[in-house]
Amino acid sequence: MKLIKLAAAAVLALSSISASAGLISVVDSGSSAYAPNIAAYANNNFTTPGYVTPSSYTIAGSLKANAKLAVTYYFLGQESSWENTFSVPGDAEAGLSKTNKGTITTYVEKDALFDFLFTSIVPPTAILPGHNLSVTNAQGSTLGTNNRVYSFAVALNAYFSGQGPNAKAAHAGNYDAILFLDDTGPNAGDDDNHDDLLIGVRVTDVPEPTTLLLMSMGLLGLFGARRLKA
Repeated sequence: MKLIKLAAAAVLALSSISASAGLISVVDSGSSAYAPNIAAYANNNFTTPGYVTPSSYTIAGSLKANAKLAVTYYFLGQESSWENTFSVPGDAEAGLSKTNKGTITTYVEKDALFDFLFTSIVPPTAILPGHNLSVTNAQGSTLGTNNRVYSFAVALNAYFSGQGPNAKAAHAGNYDAILFLDDTGPNAGDDDNHDDLLIGVRVTDVPEPTTLLLMSMGLLGLFGARRLKA
């Protein structure tokens, strides 16, 4: 019995290691705004005070799953006064925004791009009057009126302190990734700082059926060997 317990513990340890190593990556979206591993802007209201670390990210990249994943998205904060929303197309749950500081849970297949959407309702008096903007994960960024780039940035293995504009304190903690929306850009004078909506991403590896079967067969084999020895 002790042998079986040790084997089971080893299997759990191995699955835990695989669940935390390299499950997601940021890939080039093909956008002209794509910029990997750059320092966050000095006027970012989450990275400069240290509410979110690290203080660098990849702009206009696409988030990719390196295994089949269960994914939960968390509202973290939103500096902008605009009505910005994060949603997962086809999901019954409401989009995350200042009025819905909750979570959305979904799945992503192995080697697939995450399926999410940022949208902004632009008020008539804004710098882009009457031009509502949106960008999907596959796009990375899109051009708005007057060549202003509407984009999001990604920081992998990031931490959120629970502080900042419109912050959700209960969602403080470590994340596999944090997404940072910028709803105007591309100049600093246009509030180009990627802090207009922050979304935390946590993922868990979903073992393939064949992997579970092999684990089960291994445990049964150990159990059988133990019985024969007895």
